[in-house]
Amino acid sequence: MAQNPLVFGLTWPLFGLAASVSVAIVALLLSGASRRRVWAIAQATMAVGTALPALSQSLWSLTLSALLVGGTFMIATMAGLQMARELASSNPTPLLARMTAAFASGQIAGPVLVRLLGTHAASGNAGITLASAIAGLLLAASAVWLWRAPVRTLHQP
Repeated sequence: MAQNPLVFGLTWPLFGLAASVSVAIVALLLSGASRRRVWAIAQATMAVGTALPALSQSLWSLTLSALLVGGTFMIATMAGLQMARELASSNPTPLLARMTAAFASGQIAGPVLVRLLGTHAASGNAGITLASAIAGLLLAASAVWLWRAPVRTLHQP
């Protein structure tokens, strides 16, 4: 993504630091907050962080992107899995398995999408730039859905 490999390489420690610190902070400060709302805010924040590299490949943009995405992906995962356990409290395993499979599918499909988009683009960065923009839009849409969706429980046999 970044033209300078050093700049790209420096974002990963920031990503990891933000991930490790953010979960502890959210667990302490937002323990009484709605998990759905925490998840929605994390998704919206991640949307901004994911879309930033599509707008700019500068050091500040990549740094902010690493902090925003790194600081929220674990929160989204934590809140989502906790909410799933609440919704399907009698037997959360099937729902947790579907969520894990969906996450894994995205981890596989993302690089494939970038590769496919990159082969049809005139510039070398166009594939990842377009994939970042698409991911940002999907994350934003999911944040809106989470924020507005009615809370319900899953009734299982």
